[in-house]
Amino acid sequence: EYRPHCDGSCDGSPHLHGGRVATMLIYCRAPDAGGATTFTNARTLAAPDATDAVFFSYLDKDRNAMDTGLSLHSACPVLAGIKYTVVMWMRKGISATDPWSNYDPSGARHAS
Repeated sequence: EYRPHCDGSCDGSPHLHGGRVATMLIYCRAPDAGGATTFTNARTLAAPDATDAVFFSYLDKDRNAMDTGLSLHSACPVLAGIKYTVVMWMRKGISATDPWSNYDPSGARHAS
């Protein structure tokens, strides 16, 4: 179970170079009961089967700004069975010479 959170900024702020812009949540094994992912502010519930994925973006590309809370999400408790997931975060502005490890999730550069 995970408490409500955003994987990047979700306060409408400008996107910071190197920050996260989208998430892919891959369900490797789905529980028999429970374990859904909820997007409370978007009033959406995702309860995929094994091998399904949920993709969500939190960048408004027209404004180059982060969303205003619609990507706030949490995981419901698993009531029966086991849940295995893999998470992949996408970032904007990284490269081989300026890797993701230089930045925190919002795009703030780590101190050298």
